[in-house]
Amino acid sequence: MLIFSKSSIRLFIEHTAATFIVSFFKIIKLLFKDFELILIRSSRIGHQALDLEACLRRPDLYPTIDPQKSIFISDKPANIFLHQLRKRNLKIITNNFIYRLFFRYRRSNKNSDLVKQLPTHWCVKPPTEIFTNSKTHLNLTSDDNLKGEMILKKLGIPNDAEIITFSARDSKYLKNEMPGQDWSYHDFRNSNINNYAKALDRFVNKKLYAVRVGKTCEPLKHKSPYILDYTDGLRTDLGEIYLIGRSKFFLGTTSGSNATALSLNIPFIQVNSAPIGSVPFGDLGIFIPKISKLRSGEVLSISQVKDKGLLFSGLAADFDKADVELVENSVEDIANAIEEMFEILDHGVKETQNQVALRKWLSFKYEKGYKAVISEKFLNSHPSFLDIL
Repeated sequence: MLIFSKSSIRLFIEHTAATFIVSFFKIIKLLFKDFELILIRSSRIGHQALDLEACLRRPDLYPTIDPQKSIFISDKPANIFLHQLRKRNLKIITNNFIYRLFFRYRRSNKNSDLVKQLPTHWCVKPPTEIFTNSKTHLNLTSDDNLKGEMILKKLGIPNDAEIITFSARDSKYLKNEMPGQDWSYHDFRNSNINNYAKALDRFVNKKLYAVRVGKTCEPLKHKSPYILDYTDGLRTDLGEIYLIGRSKFFLGTTSGSNATALSLNIPFIQVNSAPIGSVPFGDLGIFIPKISKLRSGEVLSISQVKDKGLLFSGLAADFDKADVELVENSVEDIANAIEEMFEILDHGVKETQNQVALRKWLSFKYEKGYKAVISEKFLNSHPSFLDIL
């Protein structure tokens, strides 16, 4: 008598299901020549917000993909409501098993045209090519907005008040949501959310509230009647999208929430940018980088950082090897950037010689340049940073 283990039975069922699913879509592909099967990554909010947004805004960059004739296959989405917004206009299958199946199939059948991976052109194309002067495809309905207004009421924010949303990258989300993998290689991108709140405290009042957004975050200790935390029990996926979309501007760092603000065309301040060369996309904001310094105490200029090969490095080990540490922006630097954003919103961007110089200097990476500019107040406070003039 044959006895099969549970694992062998599970593998048999998965293999049978995989064979059936792949065969089914091969038949569909034969019957409908224009049909496309596209993998999209939704488990990380940055990719979820920007991958499809770039495809919809700049279809000329995706000549082989017609979103209206495609079926997208997604893994488990980071934000359910954002996923639902996409599904209102696109055909999306949401299933981790099917996503992993076709992901493995694509890797082992590189010459097959059965399934494609949606390219992340926004990672490599000059940012102005995609997110400048284009409308968002994330449109909330009147019913969505009514639910959002109820969230404002629960938070105690008057409907006629303005809000700033803010968020900081930390290690808690990945440790809790994606355990079993060592994410410490990019811990150098993390920062202290309380410094953001302390800086915002200088500007908030009964007509201007600051709301911290995010999911599974380190606690916000610095609070006030006008600085609120929406990452606790009140949080919903709809609420986060609504609050960011209603913001006067967004204050954050290189993270998924920042990507959400960009996809919604919300002005932003990107503080604690790391690595330094990771400039924000679009033309709606300003940024300030973390300070790079040797462990001996010497502060490095941007060209010295480039000479050490760290301008675009995404690995903490590279900084350790070069004996370089990244220092978070001070509360004063963040407050100065906020003040500068208010000036930009009132009077527009008026680039200085220093800002133009840095933008042109970085053109070796972004061949057509970018519109977001480094904070002039930051350059004034750290004159040794910019040594390229």
